[in-house]
Amino acid sequence: MLTAQGRERRALGAELRRVETDPEYAAEWRAELDEGVRQLRFERALEALVRDLADGGDPS
Repeated sequence: MLTAQGRERRALGAELRRVETDPEYAAEWRAELDEGVRQLRFERALEALVRDLADGGDPS
């Protein structure tokens, strides 16, 4: 019987094998990863701007 952690590891392993063997899937996977990183950077910059403005900072 697989535990939830075991199932997750198998799923992640299968995805890694697909990334390694399917160039089209790998390109899509990297593009999604890049978009996620850009989104995270945007959110962090926005949070910093909001904090600065809340502290009386100049938005320019």
